[in-house]
Amino acid sequence: MNYLYDFVTLLCIYSVLAIGLNLMIGYTGIFSMSHAALLGVGAYTSALLSMKAGFPFLVSMVCAVIVAALFSAIISVPSLRIAGDYFIVASMSLQIIIYEIFVTWIEVTNGPAGLPGIPRPNLFGFVIKTPQAYMWFSIVMLSLVVAAVYGIIHSPFGRVLRAMKEDPIAVQSLGESVVRAKVTIAILSSAIAGLAGSLYAHKMTFINPATFDIHESITIASMVILAGAGRVWGPIIGVFIIQAFPELLRFLEISGSHVGSIQKALYGLILILLMMFRPQGIFGKFKDTTLGVNKHVAKN
Repeated sequence: MNYLYDFVTLLCIYSVLAIGLNLMIGYTGIFSMSHAALLGVGAYTSALLSMKAGFPFLVSMVCAVIVAALFSAIISVPSLRIAGDYFIVASMSLQIIIYEIFVTWIEVTNGPAGLPGIPRPNLFGFVIKTPQAYMWFSIVMLSLVVAAVYGIIHSPFGRVLRAMKEDPIAVQSLGESVVRAKVTIAILSSAIAGLAGSLYAHKMTFINPATFDIHESITIASMVILAGAGRVWGPIIGVFIIQAFPELLRFLEISGSHVGSIQKALYGLILILLMMFRPQGIFGKFKDTTLGVNKHVAKN
């Protein structure tokens, strides 16, 4: 049963991460390639504060959220002021820079060797140390994130985001700041990634840079796109499909050294097939025809 508990826990943690990225890709139309690095920022921040500074888990987790948001602000504020796909390049640059920090800042991150011995969460004297307890804890955290994101996208601000994705010029002509909305959602999405990183670090009790490289950012984006960006439950379904592949490969007589390559090839094949036959995702739709841009903003 511990295997099942661990599997569900990782599904919940990656679902938190994917839901945060979906705010950018699905509801705002901003494509980011740095969420694995931001996951790592949250993981290393929470782990280091708990291990070396002796901070309580909740304080470390809050700090992880704040630090990830600050890293995002560094590239969001300047790059999102310019129209076009500059943010993709900027986010990829951030991904590379953060990864190199993880690898080379050995005095703090311990470099490629990683950080072992990360403590389990301690909530008001109760240590969450069993796989079953961490599973329920991760389910609660995922539920809180889903509720928060659902509230955001159904708020007046959320309607502005959806309208901005369809026609930013029309939104701006009605007095809404497109740049401020984009920066806000990018920072919020990164803060959620920091939260997921904290949960991941204290679950695994060991982290190293390999978990947070550019390939992982591609996988995370695939999770969002696969089932349909712009849907609250889409990223969760996408995470389940992506995470289930390595488990299915366990039942095949494949050398362990080839599993990673086969897994990446399958991800690529799935995305190619989606672009050819279902570009909006498995459960997505091309466009919301029930609400026009002006109607979106008029409700604000």
